[in-house]
Amino acid sequence: MARQTGWGYTRLLGELRKLGIRKVSRSTIKNILQAHDIQPSPSRGSTTWAEFLKRHTDTLWACDFFTQSVWTPWGFRRLHVLAFIHTSTRRVHIAGITAKPNRKWMAKCAKELVAFFHQQPTLPTMVLRDRDPRFTREFEAVLAQGGVHMQKLTPASPNLNAFIERWIQSIKQECLDHFIVFGQRHLHYLINEYVRYYHLHRPHQGLGNVPLHGLKPTAIPASPDDVSRIVCRSHLAGLLKHYERRAA
Repeated sequence: MARQTGWGYTRLLGELRKLGIRKVSRSTIKNILQAHDIQPSPSRGSTTWAEFLKRHTDTLWACDFFTQSVWTPWGFRRLHVLAFIHTSTRRVHIAGITAKPNRKWMAKCAKELVAFFHQQPTLPTMVLRDRDPRFTREFEAVLAQGGVHMQKLTPASPNLNAFIERWIQSIKQECLDHFIVFGQRHLHYLINEYVRYYHLHRPHQGLGNVPLHGLKPTAIPASPDDVSRIVCRSHLAGLLKHYERRAA
């Protein structure tokens, strides 16, 4: 009970009373825990970060910015992309792309995000973010009015925001690093194609190695002839590939 709950001596005593175990005193419980090197509550009752994520997973999203240099008639420009991920389902939502993530643009994004979140099966109650100054007070205020709380992480702690950090690494390594991007429209297209591939076709190791919304894997065919029906599908001129069975 102590290891599973983090309860103190008195609470454990009460739980034992409920089970009809009455010949155990508080001091006996204390001695037993000390003999097993279990510290008293609340020192052992603190919640780990993994436990926190698990507890809030259905209503928890994470977000972050990443940048991409694009070629324009005036030379290279840096565009800012704001991405969100649902920590439970790994679904991704691109909130916007801009060259100037100023207060006005962030407030506009926040209004659109509130509408998006209210369309979800479960309304998010918390969004993890780092301490990037691009997250303005206006942005957080609009989300708060929509019932969404922004949880600011401690400084220099990318591991606490690992879900969105890992997704940003994936889109860069699997897609964007392979292109010279010509303007904002081209970047929109590349990101949208990757997100569609990510949702429909890409297996996810953390979710049983199956796609998020695609077809579930079928059984291995008994006949070798069926193997010939396996075909390779590609996106973005062959950069993104996946395999499926051709219809009979």
